[in-house]
Formats: sequence, C-alpha cells, structure tokens
Amino acid sequence: MFSSKGHQGKDRRFYVIDFSRLFPCTTPTKNAHPKGFLYQLFRPEFIINYKKAGHRWPLCSDAYTYFSVRDSNYVEFMRDIDEATHHLLYVVVPGIISCYLYPLTQAAYILLS
Repeated sequence: MFSSKGHQGKDRRFYVIDFSRLFPCTTPTKNAHPKGFLYQLFRPEFIINYKKAGHRWPLCSDAYTYFSVRDSNYVEFMRDIDEATHHLLYVVVPGIISCYLYPLTQAAYILLS
C-alpha cells in the first residue's frame, strides 16, 4: 500500500508526488535516521529479481513503519525485509563486486605472467 498524490501545477502540468512507500524499505540500521524507512528503499530491479529467485512475495512496503504495527503479520513483514536485506548485502552486492574484480584479476595475472 502506498499513498502517492497527484496535483496539477501552476504550469498546468500534472505531477505525482510522495513515492516514499511505493517500494519496501531495507532493514533500518540502529544508527539510522528515524524516518529512514521512507527513503532507504529497495530498488525496483532488486524487487523484480528477488521475486524471480523464488523468494517470498510481495515484500510489505509498510514493514518497519507505524502503518503496519496493528497488522497480525507485522513481525513476518519485518522478517521478510530482514531476509531480503541480508540477500542484498551478502549475495547480490558481493556478486556484483566479483563481476568487476574477476576481469581485473585476470588482467593483472596476464600482465604479471
């Protein structure tokens, strides 16, 4: 659930604002800004690929917000976000880094041989 709004500007063009809950947040860190759940969000590409990999779907965009505190699945929503954040930080990011480092290490090996 998200609460975007549409407005017509003085220039007569239409604008859509407030996308803060369009995508789910990542797990907040202990030292994070109190409202970090509004802007520390998963990218759409991650969400699409996370779904294709067979992980629980959908992730709740209200996890870690006061909007879902009364929901009976609140703890499960946060657990799903924690698992997705862990997957991002410990599987996806290292995989991307290795894609960039592997060619560099091969080039260095060739140059040093």
